[in-house]
Amino acid sequence: MVNLILNVDPEFRGRKSGISDLDHPNNALLTALYEAARTLLQKAAASNNSTELNETISSLLEMTKELRPDELSAIYTEIASTLLAQNAMMENGNINDNLRKQFDEIINQLPDQYQ
Repeated sequence: MVNLILNVDPEFRGRKSGISDLDHPNNALLTALYEAARTLLQKAAASNNSTELNETISSLLEMTKELRPDELSAIYTEIASTLLAQNAMMENGNINDNLRKQFDEIINQLPDQYQ
């Protein structure tokens, strides 16, 4: 999915608000990618296995690292929400500190919407 997005003509890259997924090919690909990422995160979070959640988030970060910030916003928002929810539920905060640091560093490099 990420490779498909990366191969979209630069004229059509990025999320275009106000345009339906049917009328903009990259919107459709980004929506599909977001839904897949959301499903993976929900499954990993529901497992109550911090290792599985850490691995899922790490994999998503690695897979999507070449996408543009506007293409990543929905996925990163979902990752951030999942991290917050898991921290609230876990007494010891079992989210890997290195993973949290990696995510924070990525967020700090993105536009102001994440800072």
